[in-house]
Amino acid sequence: MKYLFITSGIALGHCTRDEAIINKLLEKDNEVVIACYSVSYNYFKDKFNVFRLSDVNFSCDGFKFNLIKNLIYNWNILFKWFINLVKLKLYIMKFKPDIIVSDWEPIGLFFKKCVFMFNYDPEKVKNLDLNFSLKFQRYFLNLQYNLAKLFKKTTIVPSLEQMDRKYVKYVDLIVRKESSELDSKENLMKKLNLKREPILVMLGGSKFGIELAKKIVNIADNFDEEFIIFGYDVNKKNVKGFKFKDNFLEYLKVCKGVITLAGFSTLSEVFFYKKPCLAFPIDNHLEQKSVLEDFKYFIMNKKISCSEEHLVYHIKNFLKNSDKLRMKMKDFKLKNGVEGVVRILDEEIQRFSGK
Repeated sequence: MKYLFITSGIALGHCTRDEAIINKLLEKDNEVVIACYSVSYNYFKDKFNVFRLSDVNFSCDGFKFNLIKNLIYNWNILFKWFINLVKLKLYIMKFKPDIIVSDWEPIGLFFKKCVFMFNYDPEKVKNLDLNFSLKFQRYFLNLQYNLAKLFKKTTIVPSLEQMDRKYVKYVDLIVRKESSELDSKENLMKKLNLKREPILVMLGGSKFGIELAKKIVNIADNFDEEFIIFGYDVNKKNVKGFKFKDNFLEYLKVCKGVITLAGFSTLSEVFFYKKPCLAFPIDNHLEQKSVLEDFKYFIMNKKISCSEEHLVYHIKNFLKNSDKLRMKMKDFKLKNGVEGVVRILDEEIQRFSGK
């Protein structure tokens, strides 16, 4: 079978999720091409067959998603989407995929054999009190859901909560590898040259977390802990940072806990590995608000714009309560949602072929 993935290039979470699915598909005699740009292109270009799209970028600095700033920043986004639509139309005529998987890319609405992958769930935010910016984001995201239903396109949603809805199919959380697939904790500690369990800080490829990382570097002396930051290059007494590490899951297996934003893929892997988590969701960002609704009973979450003084307090409180957080997750039964996605894709290919 031939699979074409259209993967968002806004953050790394879309890439790691699709990578897990693609690796599973490649275990059999399948051909996979990824249409991607920006972050996703840089992530996939040396791993899989890729088809480069024109970059679509978003302004993502500071602590808050600014709707007006992003609308101005992307004044030509419709033109870029049109260019990518033409590119993909021509490529699809040549490649002739059996199915197209669009991960957070609305351009998939224009292709017949397409299913969507979303971690935003309208059901999670429909009863929340939202400001104008969040309501606008909800309208836009819900519009894509409703158009997908109108065109009878299936949307796949990884989630802790499974709900049956027409043209929306839920799967379990998606992770690249389960803990049992990695080496033992003792061997990993030696391999990673770690003398004690670190606290991981995962920014998920987003610039929103840079200011949070800077604060953690500034207050790290208040803790007798080792911090390892992913997404920010730093080297201090008890803080080490990397722009990117492909073996993040090895660090995750041996860590004491995780500090992160509220990106779905990161929280999925953290939850799957049963690690205590302190999350700082991006202000005014509907996707992260929706994600937080999925995990809020199992993690601690605080405002990303908190002061350094409050950050010290929040981290101390997090470490104090980490065992309680771990116990909440202990008996939660999990299986990798990759198998569920592959099964749904097989069903959709059968539907498209009329069998």
